[in-house]
Amino acid sequence: MEGGVLLFHANITTRGHNTNNFIKATIHVLKDVVVSRTRAFNAVALVDAVAVV
Repeated sequence: MEGGVLLFHANITTRGHNTNNFIKATIHVLKDVVVSRTRAFNAVALVDAVAVV
């Protein structure tokens, strides 16, 4: 499956980087900052916390 996804990125200039790594790192930081401070347990609380930050 991963090879198929990377196939669609063949025409995009990424300079040899797999862009999924950047997305995973961003989500990890977002989770650490937002969820750790507010303990948002549902989608509404999470959206509210992201909007405030």
